[in-house]
Amino acid sequence: MDRPQPFIDSQRHKSAAVRSFRSYPETIVKSTRYYKISELSRISSVPIPTIRFYIREGLLAPAIKTGKTVAFFHDAHLERLGRIKKLRKEDGKSIAHIREELGRMPAHEEMPENAVITSSGKRDVIVAAAIALFIKKGLSETSIDDIVNDARIGKGTFYRYFRDKTELFLECADSVFHDLYSNVWQEIRRERDIRKRMRKRAEAFFDSYPRWIDMMNQLRYASVSDDRFFREKFHSVLDQIVAPIARDLEVLKKEGGVPPDLDCREAAYTLMGMAEYSAALIQGKAYSAAEVVQLFMDFALNGLKK
Repeated sequence: MDRPQPFIDSQRHKSAAVRSFRSYPETIVKSTRYYKISELSRISSVPIPTIRFYIREGLLAPAIKTGKTVAFFHDAHLERLGRIKKLRKEDGKSIAHIREELGRMPAHEEMPENAVITSSGKRDVIVAAAIALFIKKGLSETSIDDIVNDARIGKGTFYRYFRDKTELFLECADSVFHDLYSNVWQEIRRERDIRKRMRKRAEAFFDSYPRWIDMMNQLRYASVSDDRFFREKFHSVLDQIVAPIARDLEVLKKEGGVPPDLDCREAAYTLMGMAEYSAALIQGKAYSAAEVVQLFMDFALNGLKK
């Protein structure tokens, strides 16, 4: 049986949907389906990190938020992804060329007025229950029986949404790490002063650390297994955190703020490790967040010059 998709009543709200998506001039809104990022990735065959990269680069509009941690992509996003894939893979165009050809997408979208999103919500219930169990008991000790019992669903419902525990765990990881900078991403991106941007990124990292470190540790443990999916997910998550730091360091290098021969990616991984251990100091109340941020910035801006 096909998994039900969230949707909007297209007959009642078609005109509102079209108004909301005028920023997609190449798209005629033929459908009004909405997708979570995992669904968009599955349908488009574009990895979630790549979708987020396209959003950061302005090729794809951000998801439409309907709550603090709930956001949806529209059919227009799906069509846009198809065009980007063609230009990237078939035509070999660069990101800059694609942006010029398709135009930069706006920073925000609004849900159509009076839109009615319908969804069973069971997938979210399963993910929420699984995250709590994975953190409490660990991946290996958490069974599907545990998950369905805590989610108060039947096994048939579980398998309607997920093939197995591995697929569920990977979606749980995406759900947790998606929120790493979600509340402040646009603010960080708009900051043109590279030093202030790095400080804001550090503050966001330390602020969000308690919400994702337990899942990160579970993913880290799983990555040493023989399952390549866990290893790939672990490195994908690390790259999502490290890549923006490396880009900031590249800008700083162009400004002469760090040595010209600095390997920015290697330095970014070093800073990531330092940040993670520094965050533990905040958790243990050995230092305040403000003190750790200042120490981190002193090292990032001065220690790398040595």
